[in-house]
Amino acid sequence: MLTESDIYEAENKAKLTETLAKQLEAKRLVEEIEMQWLELRRSLRPCYARVLQDSASVHACAI
Repeated sequence: MLTESDIYEAENKAKLTETLAKQLEAKRLVEEIEMQWLELRRSLRPCYARVLQDSASVHACAI
């Protein structure tokens, strides 16, 4: 859409403005989702470490 040269012509100003607003909102949402993902990964880290530790204990007992 933004690569089409006619979008920058005067009669398409409203369409360009709308497209840029949508692009900005999409970028904002991506950033928000990435931050949520990082928070979730951080919160799961201790659980994952515990699972690995428990798994190592089980393997040690099996030997």
